[in-house]
Amino acid sequence: MKTKLRAFTYIPMFIVVVICVSSPLTGWAFYINAENDYVRGPLFMFISVVPLIYDVASTTTAYYRGFKEKSYLKKKQYFNYGSFIYFPLIASILQIWLSGMPILAPAIAAAYYIVFTASQNDMIYNDSLTGLNNRRRAMIYMEEKMSETSKDHPFTIFMIDGNKFKMINDTYGHIEGDSAIVCIGHAVEQAAHKNNLFCARYGGDEFIMFKSGPCSFDPESIGHEINESLQQICKDQKKTYTLSVSVGYYTSSDSREMIDTVIRKADEKLYEVKKSR
Repeated sequence: MKTKLRAFTYIPMFIVVVICVSSPLTGWAFYINAENDYVRGPLFMFISVVPLIYDVASTTTAYYRGFKEKSYLKKKQYFNYGSFIYFPLIASILQIWLSGMPILAPAIAAAYYIVFTASQNDMIYNDSLTGLNNRRRAMIYMEEKMSETSKDHPFTIFMIDGNKFKMINDTYGHIEGDSAIVCIGHAVEQAAHKNNLFCARYGGDEFIMFKSGPCSFDPESIGHEINESLQQICKDQKKTYTLSVSVGYYTSSDSREMIDTVIRKADEKLYEVKKSR
């Protein structure tokens, strides 16, 4: 939001503060009558509705951006921010009719707590550059799903690595290299969302995807899907180079197999693909 417009949005809240602070003298928002009782003033509804308008505007903006966002994980974050309004809105409606009960403050505190913990969770388990799950969350996921692995319920892991990525860093610099990693992350996320896969950034220009249970798609097609998406992303962003990845995968049917072994076998397949290129 532009600075002038942002300053304009503070005006209604400033008016509310003035009304509240001056009410002991003016009685606009509330006053104490001769019987020493709290009584709502003529502008009480105004100071009740204005904060709700801010909440509604924030929620509307968050949902609007969420629906427009192509990234599934960023979409989830926007919807998380948009959910803040629910508790305060319900509590505000109840507070109007139940003036003697402290309903609103605990509801706002609960809403802050829910949004804050969700945001902290994203910071701990999400990669700061791409917004994808990070390696830590990937390992936790693997430990959980590998214990369920059997012949009828296999576990498939995909290792993804950018091709000739060092050349991009050396030619265009590390800032453009980061931009390229973000592009690969978007392509990986699109393929993962389409095929119901867990995806994460493993490190550098390496990404990882998992499928717990039988694959309803051809595992060989994943690399082709990611590279098709990458071509379109590079075209849309008018990159002066074309990005591509190599993908290796391994399917385990034994819950006793070590996580390191599963990753190593997928890595071996990945470098077989790289050598063939």
